[in-house]
Amino acid sequence: MVDIQSFTINPQDMATEYKGTAILEILKGELEYLNLSRLKIMALMIEAIIKTQTICLWKLCEVIPSRAKALSINRRLQRFVSEVAFNPLGLAKLIVRLCDVKDKVYLIMDRTNWKLGDSNINILMLSLSYEGKGIPLFWKFLNKRGNSNEDERIELLKQFKEAFPQLEIAGFLADREFIGEQWIIQFYSILLNNFFSTLGVYT
Repeated sequence: MVDIQSFTINPQDMATEYKGTAILEILKGELEYLNLSRLKIMALMIEAIIKTQTICLWKLCEVIPSRAKALSINRRLQRFVSEVAFNPLGLAKLIVRLCDVKDKVYLIMDRTNWKLGDSNINILMLSLSYEGKGIPLFWKFLNKRGNSNEDERIELLKQFKEAFPQLEIAGFLADREFIGEQWIIQFYSILLNNFFSTLGVYT
């Protein structure tokens, strides 16, 4: 596993003179579609989040050594957040690599729903269980209110299987929303295919 406690921030200019650490090297390998400047900004943000235990941009500015003023750093971070579009598959692979998952994995499925003004925010999420926490791997925005259906759940599980055919699903955690005979049958079909694929056999 990557030792995040050993990461240090180079006390130079925010991106141009930043030399990087193990985080930057990992990002280079997994997020090749981003240019070096943006990878450096992302590495600095990750290191700052580790130090501050928050994602508040103003708090991150306080621990990012730079000759620039906090307002300038904050604007740079805001541009990164608003302009950079990530490949979901690349992010999932990055997370699994950082967590050093090699063979078995425990998955969590959950859904969250709230309103933002007149808009409904309804997200179905498949997460990796890691050290008592759920880390999102794949998600789907549902254009409706209320529960997910079988097809929406299966879609996320298939994305996981296609991305990580070598990993065995050792356990699956979900609440009472995710019950139903047909859904469970479909889930076990995917689980068995995932298991046999690790042996080079497909059902």
